[in-house]
Amino acid sequence: MGVARETTNYLLHMTETMLDVARLETSRWRLHLEPIILHELIHRVCLPFELATRPDQAQIQHVVDVDLPLIWVDQILLQRVLINLISNAIRYTPASGVIQIRAWRHSVEEFAISVEDSGQGIPPEAIPHIFERFYQASQHGQRRGNGLGLYFCRLAVEAHGGRIAVQSKPDEGSQFVIILPMRIEPE
Repeated sequence: MGVARETTNYLLHMTETMLDVARLETSRWRLHLEPIILHELIHRVCLPFELATRPDQAQIQHVVDVDLPLIWVDQILLQRVLINLISNAIRYTPASGVIQIRAWRHSVEEFAISVEDSGQGIPPEAIPHIFERFYQASQHGQRRGNGLGLYFCRLAVEAHGGRIAVQSKPDEGSQFVIILPMRIEPE
């Protein structure tokens, strides 16, 4: 029964992601901008991961500058991006590792969020393609996922007028950085 439920959840998630990717690709996704306090959003996203931490899972930490103003974003989209990045970090980081989520003011007009892990890293040849549709990096002959998660993240961040990048070294970890405009009021 557990395997059937897990398979059903995976298929539902994949279907939802595919539909959302199609909406974002065709600009049919209308951003629902609302004011958020970034440290509250990150705490809300991280809490279920922290509560579900197992002994065989990396430790999760989060640090957010408290002086960030209310920021207008599509909360649902941003949450899904963070959940995707944190889930990937958990999947590729050993139990002895650390996953850190940080947020800070990047410039007067932008803020940044990073998800950094001390996991296996991404092969250098995969980095230029990591945000492409259906691309799956292969490490040690293994592929995981459907190749839509990071593509969805890129589309969601770009829909906000932002950008996403990755820095990684094999066997040292990866850092995904999202940079978004500092919208103080809706457009």
